[in-house]
Amino acid sequence: MIRNAPPKHPDSAKWYFLEWSAEELQNAAITNSSWILPSGITLDGESISGYRAGVRLRGGTQGQTYEIVNQITTDAGETLHETLLIHVQDSGH
Repeated sequence: MIRNAPPKHPDSAKWYFLEWSAEELQNAAITNSSWILPSGITLDGESISGYRAGVRLRGGTQGQTYEIVNQITTDAGETLHETLLIHVQDSGH
């Protein structure tokens, strides 16, 4: 699934979170989370809390849309992927 995220200002460092549902995770816990980023935008931090995986992003080019992929592993041995679309624009935060 691809989810649209709020826009990002090119000069800001901003947190984005993916809320994984208990149903998606089959009531398992997230044990690992990694992010795959295209060139032009930079990973500045990561977090896992409950059913939530977060990434802090820095940079990006005005007018560009980036596909950011989150790969998680659960304590049940499942590996899942989700994509965030993040548009960089001057009116973002």
